[in-house]
Formats: sequence, structure tokens, C-alpha cells
Amino acid sequence: MRGAIEVLASVLLFAAAAPRAHAAPADTLWGVADPPRPRAGYTTFAAARDSLKLLIKDLIAPYTYEASWSKGEVKYRYHDKLLLQRAAHSAPVWVLGDRDTVSRVPGFEMTVTVKTEKYPSDQDLRRRLEIAGWAADPGQDADGPDGTRFLYVSREAICDVEGSWDGGDASDSAYVRAPGITLHVTCVPRPPRNPEIAKHVH
Repeated sequence: MRGAIEVLASVLLFAAAAPRAHAAPADTLWGVADPPRPRAGYTTFAAARDSLKLLIKDLIAPYTYEASWSKGEVKYRYHDKLLLQRAAHSAPVWVLGDRDTVSRVPGFEMTVTVKTEKYPSDQDLRRRLEIAGWAADPGQDADGPDGTRFLYVSREAICDVEGSWDGGDASDSAYVRAPGITLHVTCVPRPPRNPEIAKHVH
């Protein structure tokens, strides 16, 4: 009996001294960010669309520049397709990409071009949206020296914004940058989240 106890004690001592095995990494990494959670809710897309239109009109009104508006069917490529991205010498990663096809949905588009130093900037629009309770989708932000693209969402709608301007010429110190900005806004319904995403969360 004593011999059996001594053997058991040796086994327990060895187990305690041995390094613990780490859990094996998952086959894939998860590169999809949590969805934005906006405070703004309007019950219907039409109400969200009309509220956004008023917000933009209020933003550009002090500048007295004409904007072109197009309301009705909008062509839009949603960015909510789950893709498995593989790169050499690294684990595959689940990411979101554009859908294969363009959707035709109700909405509106607005474009305003200003050619002076006084204009509503993309940052002004961001601030207005945030105050109104719309939430940024950080996975859709893209900035460069001569333009930007960003998305904000309410519970019912997407506000897709593209801004472009003269970014100058870093190689020419004498270059005079043309003033102004072009803002293009697209508003479309916000679809339900891709159900496939829930299956891959880990």
C-alpha cells in the first residue's frame, strides 16, 4: 500500500513540475471588427434618410453652395461578405469584403463641390453625425493626402461619405494647392448583419 502511495506522489510531483501545455491556436484568425452600435434610431429607413438629408442641408446652408441631390433607387455595393483571406507563411484570416454584385436599393446621393477656402469639411460632417447619434464604422475608414472615405450608421441606414481635394505635390515646393473640396454622400438601408459571421466568431 505504501509503495502505491509513493508512486502516486511521484506522479503528482512530476505533473506539477512539468510545463503546462498551451491551447492550440485556432485554424483561422478573426479579422472582423464588432459592428458599430449607433444611438440614433428612426424606426424606418425613410425616416433615417430624411433626417440625414436635413442634417447635411443644415451643414452646407451657411456656405450657400449648390448641391446636387438624387433621390430614389441607388446602386450600392455592400461591404459585408465574409471572406477567408490566405497569405503566405501566415494563418488564414476571416475578413469582410465587398459583395459580388451591386444592389439596387432606395436611398439618395448628394454631391457638393466648393472651390474656395470656406467650405464644410469632412470633419464637420463627422462631428454632426456623431452628435446626432450615428456611429462610425472604423473598418471602412480610408484616408490619404487628397481624399477620404468613411461610413457612419444609424440603426436603419448607412451614410457613406467620400471627400476629395487637392493634396498638393510633395515633390514641388512651389506648387500652389487649389482650394476647396468635393463631398459625395450616399445613403442606403443598413442590412441585417451577415448570419454567417455568427458561425465563425471564436
